[in-house]
Amino acid sequence: MIKNYITVALRNIWKNKSFSFINIIGLATSLSVCLMIISMLVQNFSYDNFHENNDRILRLVESHKVFDMQLPFASVPMPAGEYLAEHSDAIESTVTLVRLNGDLVAGENVFSVNGLYANDSFFNVFSFKKEKGSCSVQQPYTIILSHSTAEKFFGKENPIGQAITLTGLGEFTVTGVAADPPLTSHIKFDVLVSLSTLSIQKNDLISNWQEFGENYSIYHYFLLKEGRSKNDLQPILAAMMKEKYSANEIKVEYHFQEFNSIAPSTEWMNNEISGVPNANTGYFLFGIALLIMVSAGFNYTNLSVARSLTRAREVGLRKVSGANKRQIYWQFVAEAVIISLFAFTLALSFLPLLQDGFSSLIGNGMISFASDYRVYLFFLLFTILVGVTVGSLPASLLSRFKPTEVLRDSSGLRLIKGIGFRKALIVFQFAISIIFLISANVITRQFEFAMDGPMGFSHKNILSIMTQGEDYKKILAIASQHKDAIMVSASSFLPGTNRGASEVMENPDTQQKSDVFFISGDHNFISSIDLTLIAGKNFPINASETIERFIIVNESFVQQLGFQTPIEALGKTVKTENTILEIIGVLKDFHYRPLDAAVPIGPAAIRFKPADFGMININFQEKNKGQLVSSFEKSWKQLANGHPFEYEFFDQQLQNALNSYRIMNTMMRFVSFLTVAIACLGLFGMALYSNHTRLKEIAVRKVVGASELQIVVSLSRGYVYHLFLACGIALPLSYIINKIWLYRLPYHIEIELGLLLGGTFLIFAIGLITIVSQTWQASLTNPVKFLKRE
Repeated sequence: MIKNYITVALRNIWKNKSFSFINIIGLATSLSVCLMIISMLVQNFSYDNFHENNDRILRLVESHKVFDMQLPFASVPMPAGEYLAEHSDAIESTVTLVRLNGDLVAGENVFSVNGLYANDSFFNVFSFKKEKGSCSVQQPYTIILSHSTAEKFFGKENPIGQAITLTGLGEFTVTGVAADPPLTSHIKFDVLVSLSTLSIQKNDLISNWQEFGENYSIYHYFLLKEGRSKNDLQPILAAMMKEKYSANEIKVEYHFQEFNSIAPSTEWMNNEISGVPNANTGYFLFGIALLIMVSAGFNYTNLSVARSLTRAREVGLRKVSGANKRQIYWQFVAEAVIISLFAFTLALSFLPLLQDGFSSLIGNGMISFASDYRVYLFFLLFTILVGVTVGSLPASLLSRFKPTEVLRDSSGLRLIKGIGFRKALIVFQFAISIIFLISANVITRQFEFAMDGPMGFSHKNILSIMTQGEDYKKILAIASQHKDAIMVSASSFLPGTNRGASEVMENPDTQQKSDVFFISGDHNFISSIDLTLIAGKNFPINASETIERFIIVNESFVQQLGFQTPIEALGKTVKTENTILEIIGVLKDFHYRPLDAAVPIGPAAIRFKPADFGMININFQEKNKGQLVSSFEKSWKQLANGHPFEYEFFDQQLQNALNSYRIMNTMMRFVSFLTVAIACLGLFGMALYSNHTRLKEIAVRKVVGASELQIVVSLSRGYVYHLFLACGIALPLSYIINKIWLYRLPYHIEIELGLLLGGTFLIFAIGLITIVSQTWQASLTNPVKFLKRE
């Protein structure tokens, strides 16, 4: 019986090549996207599963008040971990990790590395594999290399016992080589450095309860004893908070995070140890893939129902010959499953292309499909499920009628009153396409607004050279002498790039406090990015580089800390944790965070702290952009410091801060293209089969004098009506959907009528061209030839 189903299905697929081609291409395209996103979800939800004790590991996280909001942070003060380990008998082992970035030097080899300070419990708590040596970081100035780092520096030579230098930190002895962290690990490292080294170099961190990660990113993990839970630690945690923060006005709150809930993350965390996938993003992408799959499934259903007239005689003959409803039902389902399997084979060939595209888009490596047969098996089962699902409805419709009834045109079936079943599917497909395209246009416009909107500063034609530990004055001097440099300045960061620092500051007169965002900059910085000084003056040229005395604040700072006017604030002092600063200038409010940030403008300041200067900013004429970079790269080599030349344009930094928009924009445009293409494929097939069944009518119309244009209008009228209906449904839905997510942003565009109509008109035009191309071809039929055949 099964062999017969397959044989008949293959014959029908070959006999109806256009129908089969349309469905296989539509299903293959949709399946390839679905399979790619499924592979992403498989990867995301397998994060950290390789750790043997992952069900017993907790991470200490905290939140503290910033601008009247409790913001969660993955990093915590250094002494918190030791306090909990000393006071709780539920903890078996503790790992403290501190992020480390720098240059590794071995002989003539110099490479930038990302590493972690770690203690010797690292391999006891986590299941990372050791490859060579003792892999001990108990002693100060010891280091462990990852496999790829060891190979990069030492090749086939044994690195154990070798000396290697971390710039700015000193010389270290290699004690071991560890396997590279798996792709599905949220803890990633090129090197592991002994935590005791940091204790020597930064001893003040050991007892600093106020360091929340602005300068050092510190993370604590706890391995619980068997049978114990985080509830056993809650009393100790509460006691620690009461003892250490009873009078702290930052309102710190600590809690424990289950290790398995770190990645994929369901809650956004500031200062995460590494990039972790977001669970909501995965679900969002899967939802989009599902809509694409549904669209392709509707195509199959639509075309199958449209072909009911051509299959009616087959069904009738089968029933007259004794076939029952169940046998006919499974015959049509088998045909759909075989088409899906053909599509699956084609989709697999698309996957490598999609894999590269998704990797570059999202910036995260994809799962290796060949590495696990279970992924392929799941893909195959998913494909069969798709085939059964899309084949069930037309199979049910065609198999349930009596032989006399099945010869009728099943297009008369009704989904809702007044709209044929097939027409309802067309309306749905094109409505979804319009919503996607309009949403893509809205995201693009919001991205452009966030890039070029009223930021309060200029970001055009500015090149930032990273100092990388080099004396900023040397780089500043070289930049100043460059013929294409209009102005040069030094700073710690640039505004709007999601980078910066904050510190609690107090007005001594009113005792009002606030957490203040600040950037360190020199006396040229304000002018170089066109910040507006509305009162006071800039930093003096001869300001002390060792003793900080002055601060320039924004309007929100003046208001938040209790000063009446900008003029009144001039000459007044503010207290930080370590110093007292004089306000010498007030700036007009500017967007120090990206323009899409959910937090509105708050207190901000520019401080003169040369120790923080990490970049030299060069203003240049646009026509000299390429020449400036190549020329300065040559100048950089003259420094002979071994550091690689690193630079970014200010515009690029802003774009990186808005990376989520870029991903959403590209995804939505990709999805829009797919949904439109699939919908038009379905419409093409519908018009093709519909016109084929009306050839006799077309011939008669031409014989009695109808023109080609009249025939085209007659054949297209119903489709055009349903395109209008799809537009009418999609327009208000697009407005509501996009208004909801835009409303969450304090600074956003307004959805104008032109933005809605642009995408609608494009989809309508594409659909209309698809219809007219087929109806026009049908109108050219020779009536004599057809009527003679009849």
